[in-house]
Amino acid sequence: MVENCNAENLYKIVVSHLKDVAGMTDYEIATKLVCVGADGASVMQGHRTGLCVRLQTTVAPYMLPIHCMAHRMNLAYKMVSNHENVAKLEDLIRELHAYMSSSPKRFLEFQKFAIGITDGKKLLKDVETRWISLYEPACRVREEYPSLVGFMHKYHHEVDRARDLFRLTDLETLLTLVGILPMLKEINTLMKHAQGRLIYIVDFIRMRKMVCQSLDILYCSQDSFDAPVFENWKDLLDLKNPNTFLRFNIHDHLCITVNGREIPMHILQKRQDITGSEREDVPVTRNLFESVIVETRIKLKQISETLSSEIRERFCKDKILEEMGVMNPNFWNTEGGRADFVRKHFHKSMGTIMEQFTKTSELKGMEIKGILNTDLLKFQSTNFATTMRNQYKNLDQPSESGAIARLWRGIYQSSILQEDISEYLRLYELCQTMILGSVEDERVFSALSFIKSKLRNRLDKNLESCMRCYVSRYSIETFSFDRAIAHWNSLCERRGVNNTATSTNIPNLESVIGSSSHSTEDNIEFDKAIDNGLFQL
Repeated sequence: MVENCNAENLYKIVVSHLKDVAGMTDYEIATKLVCVGADGASVMQGHRTGLCVRLQTTVAPYMLPIHCMAHRMNLAYKMVSNHENVAKLEDLIRELHAYMSSSPKRFLEFQKFAIGITDGKKLLKDVETRWISLYEPACRVREEYPSLVGFMHKYHHEVDRARDLFRLTDLETLLTLVGILPMLKEINTLMKHAQGRLIYIVDFIRMRKMVCQSLDILYCSQDSFDAPVFENWKDLLDLKNPNTFLRFNIHDHLCITVNGREIPMHILQKRQDITGSEREDVPVTRNLFESVIVETRIKLKQISETLSSEIRERFCKDKILEEMGVMNPNFWNTEGGRADFVRKHFHKSMGTIMEQFTKTSELKGMEIKGILNTDLLKFQSTNFATTMRNQYKNLDQPSESGAIARLWRGIYQSSILQEDISEYLRLYELCQTMILGSVEDERVFSALSFIKSKLRNRLDKNLESCMRCYVSRYSIETFSFDRAIAHWNSLCERRGVNNTATSTNIPNLESVIGSSSHSTEDNIEFDKAIDNGLFQL
């Protein structure tokens, strides 16, 4: 446990552990500590006195601070959560889960009601951890939507349930739910890659760019909402499709049909009166139906643009990491007239990399000439470029995850290539050392939180007593059970609680723990513990 977790104290702890525990010298720390992954807290990433800056300026001149990719993605998504439509959807999903999960009897009734309509599956919880978790709960609500509407309508006389029903029958909320699922799927996939143990940072950078391009195509292009991933969107809006549960009734109002019952949909519209701007519930007519679809598409486009912009902005400072893309096989695709682009970008990228890792640094009187050799990198550049182009042509599925490992595994199998591009092999190892962030720490924290939650009740009752017994150096043989029972009896009598624990109704206590003898010092120590209330059960 670390006390006083400021940057200075953390810096001392990290350096002392590297030296005392890992046994590293100052030179080894300077040349081997090349990356530190942490969240974006100022104590870690502060530009002046943060932990990473202190390490860079004092012990590790070639180190790169990595702001955890998963944390960045989560921060980017938080900006989307501020959008009114997304906030309403998240709130609805949380309330539906809370209502259904709080009573097994209620969920059983829901399952019986859903027979013949949907599968009646359990609603999932949006756990609101550091990681984006809305996708799967949203998918489940979409799958069970007609059953949820019908079930809520059955109990609409309850005030809370009436509010949930009102949100479920809001057409804009329904369209947002169905329309945002492809976006959530893209982000959820990228987040899983950010938490992966076998994903290299070069691969992740490429995946991040691909996700932004996919969002632009899905929501912002001329063919937006036409991709196969919008099949649910198309089925929902095609009122002639038997798969949709939306229908217009004889009054030309949009309804959700559940078990032959027509439950009207509505939309909230602003109206102006003498009291100011208010909102009112308006039935959905055919003309209003089309206008709401157009407005929802515009809002989903705005949400997608906000998310893409946030991702690009929060990852724009990783200049050196971007240039490490020369290690990725997809960089060496020269088809379609890309040969000149690849050649120019390769020299530019290597210039940035050499500026960071081949510079000479002064550290505590030592001169460190860099962790890569400039002359060798320049001399071997032609051989490296030729090798990478040939490897790309012979590589199956170069765009899939893990392609970079397969490519370099083939290079390592050739002793000739190991000699011809030896310095680029060191660069490859350096690139693979770069981590995605501090996800492993988060897994530990999540595990501890889970254990604490599961054992909270038992720990609250017993942990303090157990710890104090340990600190007082009592064991089963030396603990004064009779005196502890007497003290407990007195507490029960004082509190007016019925007590049945006596020395007579604990059978064979002496035979179980043995005859214990206690010194005078032990008795005095135990009396003090009793007086101080250390064994209040």
